[in-house]
Amino acid sequence: MTRLLLVSAITLALNACAYTDTGSGSGTLQVNALVTYTAGDTDTTSVEITVQDNLGAPLPGATIELKDDNGGVSFAPTEQDPENSPGVYTTTMANYRRRLALTI
Repeated sequence: MTRLLLVSAITLALNACAYTDTGSGSGTLQVNALVTYTAGDTDTTSVEITVQDNLGAPLPGATIELKDDNGGVSFAPTEQDPENSPGVYTTTMANYRRRLALTI
């Protein structure tokens, strides 16, 4: 029963985060974001963002920001391994459960 409640709570949380705004960009980027939430003594949210150009080539050196429009808090994912995995940016946030806007 506890497992069912936990799965239901996670499903509801993920559905609540399903807000998408296509923005007003030129459509020349492909962006994939993987968000992983780990519950525990310190709840942790990890974000991995892959940025590619319109041909699917990695886009290194991008400036990326995750920002909470209500609280003004922002996180800046960093490119992890530009030599071997260009265009892959990550960040980890402890105890943070609010909607964030992604800007590239």
